[in-house]
Amino acid sequence: MWRKIKSTNKSSCLRCVAWLVEAMMHTCKKVIAIMTQGLLFLRQKYTVQIDKTMQCEEKVYIIH
Repeated sequence: MWRKIKSTNKSSCLRCVAWLVEAMMHTCKKVIAIMTQGLLFLRQKYTVQIDKTMQCEEKVYIIH
């Protein structure tokens, strides 16, 4: 399953980060988020793929 997440404001960005954190807690070790002013914000385009079993591959866009 491919997920494309756009974070265009603080609220959506935090939702995106929450999803990323959940992903990282499972099998995604190559996802990077950056701590800025006490909040996690996505600074660049990172690639993650989550399937139904929360396993991670490297070719899905999470777009900030």
